[in-house]
Amino acid sequence: MKLTVLGYLGGYPDAGHATSTYLIESGGYHLLMDLGSGGLLSLEQQFDPLKLDAVLLTHYHHDHIAD
Repeated sequence: MKLTVLGYLGGYPDAGHATSTYLIESGGYHLLMDLGSGGLLSLEQQFDPLKLDAVLLTHYHHDHIAD
């Protein structure tokens, strides 16, 4: 299993940094956990979003779902 932290800030993004966004890869399966502010750009720089198998939103706060 591989965990890539694409965003880690809480509340609001900063220039070049996203809020909570994580890519989990295991055995060819790609799970995106949360997609916070600025997270989509961070994801696109690492992985093609169209190849994701699933997206998991842990809870409904803007720093986890904004993108």
